[in-house]
Amino acid sequence: MDSWTGHQSITSTALLNLFGRAAKGDAVFTPGERTLVTLSEFWAAARTGSLLDFLERDTASRLRDARAAFVVIGAAQVIGILNRAIGEHALAPTEQLRRHCIMGLQDRLCITDEPIDLMIAGLARTCLADGWRGPAGV
Repeated sequence: MDSWTGHQSITSTALLNLFGRAAKGDAVFTPGERTLVTLSEFWAAARTGSLLDFLERDTASRLRDARAAFVVIGAAQVIGILNRAIGEHALAPTEQLRRHCIMGLQDRLCITDEPIDLMIAGLARTCLADGWRGPAGV
């Protein structure tokens, strides 16, 4: 796994803004903001080697949520990788094979050619824009 330096600064700024609002009691995020959080958490887990821990609870649901979030930013390669993992995970008869599936997913995500950090940063930039409520269906 190559070294990942973390989210783009615009992504970190948007996340700090969201979490600051939540700390002040404004826990109502727009669909776009929820998508940004989902993308950021999932991608950070994948890039730091902690995807297995991140997906420990409710794996199938979290994988589907991640896929939906990557659809929003148009990450076709990652969507394909997630589709494969969702199918493999669903068919894995043992916990050991399910864990192996997640480890393979993590490896494949780390070598994608898509500029995922930049794509997430684009969504973060949009989230920070005044009055943004997210695209329909997000």
